[in-house]
Amino acid sequence: MINQILTGILLIALTCVVAIAGYTLFYAESSAKNWMVVMLVSTIFLLTGYLLELTSANVDEAFTAVKIVYFGNAFVCTWAFFFIADYCEVRLNLFLVRIPAILISSFIVIAMWTTKATKLIYVEYWFDQSAANSLKFVPGVMYYASHLYPIVLVCASVAIIFSTKRKWVKHFKSRLNLLLGVIAIPFLGEMVYVVMEVTGNNVYNIYLTPYTFFIMDVVLFFVVVRYDIIGITTAANKQVMDHISEAFVLLDHERRLVSVNNVAKYIFPELTATQRGECIDNIESWPDALRQGFEEKANYSIEFETELGLPGGGIEKRYYESEISELSPMYMLGRKAWAILIRDVTRNRDIIMQLEEYANMDALTGIYNRRYFRELASKQVSRADRFGKAYHILMCDLDKFKMVNDTYGHAAGDVVLKEIARTIMESVREYDIVARFGGEEFVVFVSDEGREGAEIVAERIRKSTEALSISYGAISLSITISIGIAEGREGLSFDETIEHADVALYRAKKKRNMIVYYGDDK
Repeated sequence: MINQILTGILLIALTCVVAIAGYTLFYAESSAKNWMVVMLVSTIFLLTGYLLELTSANVDEAFTAVKIVYFGNAFVCTWAFFFIADYCEVRLNLFLVRIPAILISSFIVIAMWTTKATKLIYVEYWFDQSAANSLKFVPGVMYYASHLYPIVLVCASVAIIFSTKRKWVKHFKSRLNLLLGVIAIPFLGEMVYVVMEVTGNNVYNIYLTPYTFFIMDVVLFFVVVRYDIIGITTAANKQVMDHISEAFVLLDHERRLVSVNNVAKYIFPELTATQRGECIDNIESWPDALRQGFEEKANYSIEFETELGLPGGGIEKRYYESEISELSPMYMLGRKAWAILIRDVTRNRDIIMQLEEYANMDALTGIYNRRYFRELASKQVSRADRFGKAYHILMCDLDKFKMVNDTYGHAAGDVVLKEIARTIMESVREYDIVARFGGEEFVVFVSDEGREGAEIVAERIRKSTEALSISYGAISLSITISIGIAEGREGLSFDETIEHADVALYRAKKKRNMIVYYGDDK
């Protein structure tokens, strides 16, 4: 009866281990994955060996089964130790720790598999069917050492966990506590077994550790699946993420940091000192646009801007576009997790702005063109109407400009137009709007000024132009300008004001180098 019960327990334990190994192999994505897989494989050997011992029919079958048990038992704690160290981000020296640990485990296996010759572990043994089918034995000099070694590794693993708990944040400390509980179960089983063997109280010669593995495996399965103890980012993924041009940030369902690549650390330097498990909302430089809306939408894009420190000093404004995506709930067991991809669109934005500038600027003079002038002026007209403010339109035309083109060529005319544009820009106020209206004609929108203010601006333009000496090769060119002024007022459309300024300009052109205010000569 005892044999059947123990067999049933081991079959359940094996099922749990195989399930965890399969889940780990296909879904685990942390750098500690490999150690956990080989640890689980060693556990399968241990449980399978003991299962074979329970179902054995003679001493040779029982002894072969026990050798398989030792093959698993000698290595399972070694791989578990390596897994704990990797998970806690502790580097183990290859020559001082890793290789010696593997050699000791290998020596225990060799000693067991050659015990008939060396009698290091079992001096003698025999088959017993009084309770559970088992191999009874007289322990050799290596027997207790082979059971003490796993205990030493477990103690080392516990020490690493306690050391790491002082450094990690609360969220990940809870995971370490779970790991402590997992490794404590077979540890206690092994300790009880050793004590029972030393004191001679193991009446049925039952090796307790495989059965404690039953409890451990059930707990481990819960920990792995429910608390995602093996993580959701692989070392390979991390390398890829560190080499892409976009910033990548991975958050769990409570917006705690899970993973971040180097580009994200460059954009948000505070992430360098941010530990896994810390809430991303606690980072001061984290944009408000990225703090909001996680629960409202599954996948969406936002734009934001931030200031970036330059290597040589100084600050540069950069523009970013971000895509926030909800992860598949398979990884987080129904809980939301978030992947944030951030790309720098500053260059694209600059190109767009440059294209807009090309569309809005006069290619020759570098000032606004007629289309964009109307767009900007219309906004100012609406503002003036809203607040009852005055505005004026100045239509400016170069006198005898055709003579310059006919005498010196169009290249000379282009130089003159550039210089006049520069002169007009220097003669107006910062918030006045200047544009090339067409040919040799320029227009100025003067806001928030009455007649006197508009005439002052116009006279400044006229005098500056008259005093201008334009060099073209060895030639010095002079030119004058005529200006027509019209007031924009309530009940008068912007186009009508332009027409009035044009009429005033026509009258000014009759005498040249003068200013005419619309309505003065009616």
